Amino acid sequence: LDWLMRYGERGIAIDDTFDLTRYNLKVAALMVADGRDRGLPAGFLISSHMSSADITCLFEVIKELVPNFDPKVLMTDEGFKEVFPDAQTTLNFCRYHIYKTWTRKTSKV
Repeated sequence: LDWLMRYGERGIAIDDTFDLTRYNLKVAALMVADGRDRGLPAGFLISSHMSSADITCLFEVIKELVPNFDPKVLMTDEGFKEVFPDAQTTLNFCRYHIYKTWTRKTSKV
C-alpha cells in the first residue's frame, strides 16, 4: 500500500499470468514505477478467471484504501473508470491484448 500511495500518482499497470501456469488460478500484478522507473508491485489479485468484474473489484478495494487515487496514466481495462468515473487518468491498453483481440476478431471474418 505504501508504494501505491507513494508512486501511484505517476501511473500504474496491471497484467496477469494469462494461463502461463498449470494451476487454475490467475495472478494479476498491480505495478507502479518509482522515481528511477523501476517497477514495484503495489498489489496482487488472485482469481480463477480474471474478468473485468474482478478488476473492478480490485479498484473498489483500492478506492476504499486510497479514496483520492487518480494516477496520470493507467494500463488496464475499463474497470477503472467504473470505480473512478471522475478521474483524469489516461487509459492505455496493452499491445498484447490489442493484438490478441484483433487476431481473434479477424479470424472470424
